[in-house]
Amino acid sequence: MSTNTGVACKCNTCAGPQWYDEGVCQGCRTSQEIEFTWVAGSEKGGSPRAAPAKKLCLEPDTCKQLVEVWTDAVLVRALTPHVTSGGRVPPGQTTVSYSSPADGWYVKRGVAVAVKLNVPSGQGFADKLNRAGGWTNQSLLVRVMATFEAVAGDRDIRDFRLPNKPGMREFHHARRLRNKIAHGKPLTDQRLVHEAQELLGAKTVENGTCTLDIALVLEPLWARLLLYARSLEKGLVVPARPAVVVTEPDDTGFDVQTFGGMKTVPSTGVPADIGDVISLPA
Repeated sequence: MSTNTGVACKCNTCAGPQWYDEGVCQGCRTSQEIEFTWVAGSEKGGSPRAAPAKKLCLEPDTCKQLVEVWTDAVLVRALTPHVTSGGRVPPGQTTVSYSSPADGWYVKRGVAVAVKLNVPSGQGFADKLNRAGGWTNQSLLVRVMATFEAVAGDRDIRDFRLPNKPGMREFHHARRLRNKIAHGKPLTDQRLVHEAQELLGAKTVENGTCTLDIALVLEPLWARLLLYARSLEKGLVVPARPAVVVTEPDDTGFDVQTFGGMKTVPSTGVPADIGDVISLPA
């Protein structure tokens, strides 16, 4: 018997709406014949309610907005690096300085900072800094999902059919994460945990809780949502073997995020900016 996952699908193999979860139709346990999904409540008997009439189509510049959201978040997050919890400012010291490592993750993404903060001496600074970084990570997810809804006419996402294209599954995962964050609930739901591991790898879950690590979780999730948005934005197409540029190009090349993970693309001399969507060489 199907379990109510909160997401339904239109599957050409099955009669009527079916529940959707773990990338497959729960009626026939396949994904090949799914046309679209939607966020659904339950009718009596546990079957999903009928699909909305409208297909999600995004307005021009949606992808541009998603790139701006990402680059802003990376900059702000670089100002709040993770530090050892419980750290103490030495007695009598009122400033703390830190900078981006020369070969660090942020520098490769075009952000090199040197920060000097005036802080009260004593314990607690490191915990406050880490909370601020965590808040920034959460805010990124909230802002990304709000962008989808805003460019869909400020309509609730439950009003739309979501086409079954690469990134749809990640969309539902990000939506569930956003909903938990918005209500202040822990990210320990077993469906969330399983999806995080299936989509993004085992390291994205620690002690039974989904992490929001910017490198392991947020960057690949954002890149896949950007590709999904591109498939829905008016006037845009997704190239063959799509990838999203995530690092500044250098003499050797640059890194990209794909549905198969991060890859390095050799430099070809063609300009590539962070957020650009390219087709991987065959």
